[in-house]
Amino acid sequence: MLQYCLNCRVSLKYRRKAQELYIEYRDLGAIEELLEEDYKNTTLIIDTPPMITDDELNKLKLYIKQKSDIILALHDYNQLNERLNDFRWYIMEPCNSFMEAMALQRAGAEYIVLGETLFFNMNRIKECGIENIRIMANQAVHSPVPRENGICGPWVRPEDVELYDVCPKTIIEFPGCLPNKEEALYRIYAEQHRWPGSIEMIIDNFDSPCENRMLPTEFTEHRLNCRQRCNSCHMCPNMIRLANRVLAEGNDIKMFLHKENEVE
Repeated sequence: MLQYCLNCRVSLKYRRKAQELYIEYRDLGAIEELLEEDYKNTTLIIDTPPMITDDELNKLKLYIKQKSDIILALHDYNQLNERLNDFRWYIMEPCNSFMEAMALQRAGAEYIVLGETLFFNMNRIKECGIENIRIMANQAVHSPVPRENGICGPWVRPEDVELYDVCPKTIIEFPGCLPNKEEALYRIYAEQHRWPGSIEMIIDNFDSPCENRMLPTEFTEHRLNCRQRCNSCHMCPNMIRLANRVLAEGNDIKMFLHKENEVE
């Protein structure tokens, strides 16, 4: 099932739409207000850094008595200790191996945040029995290491988001956004399911000009299970160049690809 997580700083209209609300550590004081707004069917995700105090954890335990659907987003696996025995949790850091993903699931993690290795291997995610996943749809790069661009990264087009609904629960989130942009991304991904403009406007660190409407769904279908073999594949940069070329020539890329296949 495809669901969306939004920051609690978005407007009330969008807080009501989201299946999950993410509460940053600096906004812990907002929990009481959110509980008063009575989000019966909304999961609260609490940013939980290592410096969280025992007093703050005790308050969270009281909140759980009011609303059981509260999950801690931990920054590091080393945070797991007896202090957190009464909480549901997951690790915010993207997971980049199937062995690690299965180990986390056995340890009790509510979600696996997909790193690049898992993101480009959706069939195996289903085969391994990974139950709940999180995808940062607007992020082309997960690592802080500088790259020329994010073309080959784990980004998701609004038109193709349902292709990633491979688990009992798939959470789509848009980290790093100001509230107005996060609301816009929700409209684009969850309601409109399309974006006619530049990919750079909706995908952080994509850093390459390309009109999203020029990319066919077949491109994403390839990326679902390409295992990120970029050194031998070159599909992503080639498709971006082709899309820009077809746009410059005033043609339709689907018709162009059909003609190319006929020639072959």
